[in-house]
Amino acid sequence: MPRIRLLLPAHYPALADLWVKSWQEAMPQINFEQRRNWFAAYLSKLEQQHFQLLGAFNQFNTLLGFIAINPETHILDQIAVTIEAKGQNTAAELIEAAKQISPVKITLDVNTDNPRAIAFYKKHGFEHTGTTRVNSLSNLKCTEMQWVP
Repeated sequence: MPRIRLLLPAHYPALADLWVKSWQEAMPQINFEQRRNWFAAYLSKLEQQHFQLLGAFNQFNTLLGFIAINPETHILDQIAVTIEAKGQNTAAELIEAAKQISPVKITLDVNTDNPRAIAFYKKHGFEHTGTTRVNSLSNLKCTEMQWVP
């Protein structure tokens, strides 16, 4: 079982590696390596907006996944796990940690052409809200999902 704890700036290089590899596997048509610098700047933006960045670590202190959740707005902005950690309950542990931080509700956007992610969120109690939009960075269609206890 992974240990969940707050991420520190010292973790950010490993976090960027994880983000690039995870998203590249999920959306191979997009070059996420080219977006590495954007992501590094985006982490600072998330911190300024009071998001909590939590990491899942194994017994060797290796980062297995992370989540960005805002306890004030109840928005889950990022979740990713290493390819090796997929199917190992890491993402589920991160979602449970997010639910503890934001126990009232959680709202997120998910790419409509990512059925694995949609099925994962549904499994963990999220439902479609009916809101859709186009992601301004990827130009991919997203749908909003929400968890309410």
